[in-house]
Amino acid sequence: MSRPRTESTEGFGSDSFLDIVCNMVGIIILLVMAVGLRVKDAPFSLAADRPATESALEAAGPPPSLSALQMQVEQQQSALAAAEHESQSLAQQLIQARQTATAQEEENRRLNEQLAAGERWQTELRDAVLTKEQQLRELALAVQAVPGARLAKTVQLETFPAPVSRTVEGEEAHFQILGGRVVHVPFKPLVEKFKADARAKVQASPHSTQIEAVVGPVGNFNLRYVLNQVGHGRFALERFSFIPLSNRLGETAAEALAASSQFRQVLASYDPNRTTITFWTYPDSFDAFRQLRKEAYVLGYSVACRPLPIGQLISGSPDGSKSVAQ
Repeated sequence: MSRPRTESTEGFGSDSFLDIVCNMVGIIILLVMAVGLRVKDAPFSLAADRPATESALEAAGPPPSLSALQMQVEQQQSALAAAEHESQSLAQQLIQARQTATAQEEENRRLNEQLAAGERWQTELRDAVLTKEQQLRELALAVQAVPGARLAKTVQLETFPAPVSRTVEGEEAHFQILGGRVVHVPFKPLVEKFKADARAKVQASPHSTQIEAVVGPVGNFNLRYVLNQVGHGRFALERFSFIPLSNRLGETAAEALAASSQFRQVLASYDPNRTTITFWTYPDSFDAFRQLRKEAYVLGYSVACRPLPIGQLISGSPDGSKSVAQ
């Protein structure tokens, strides 16, 4: 603090100078404190943040190149194109499956209509037979009432299942009827032997143009087959034939219809609900065929007839037809 002035008129003294200096120092200290407070509250500048940002970028590594990004885009486009192609393929398969299902439904509807028509025909035929039988009985009674009248010989009518034909798709039991005698043809066992023998012969002779061989016997038959080359090491079946060991095989129709016959034993090994009986019949044996067909119907089997001319063997080929049963 300044001292009180005296009444002396002395000049400017050292005490006044010291007061001025102290005041100046105090002002400077206040200014420094004010600047320090401002600097403390001020945000960091970009110049201060730049080193930290550069360090983070360097740690993250260089950005991917344009070619790498383009490659990734192309890979994604290829994957998308493949997915679209697969989707189109599946859609096409779905369309084909629907078309197949529609065609199958139409075929089933047609077959059901044929079956219904056959059942109606059979019902009408049965009703007609019953009506005729009733008329015959009434006529017989009327004739008996006439003095001296004589009855004609009674005619027995036989009926068979309605003739609605269908292609055989399930299991078949094959029989040959030749000379009035019926014998079982071991179709399936001989075909299995033929397949195994054909595979072995193709492997042993891959450069042959044709392979012909005979397998068996199984039961009373051998099987002869012919293969033709259709490509390098690839063969296709031309035909196969069943060769009987004798021209007099099996049983007569009367013997076959006996209770303990071989014919009945063979039939007993097949399920009537899933098996069609196919008779390979020669011209001299249609009477025997009719008797055996009647018994097969009674036992619940479907029956197919394959007529053969005398001298022709039971044969098959890729171009052959399937049996048609009733």
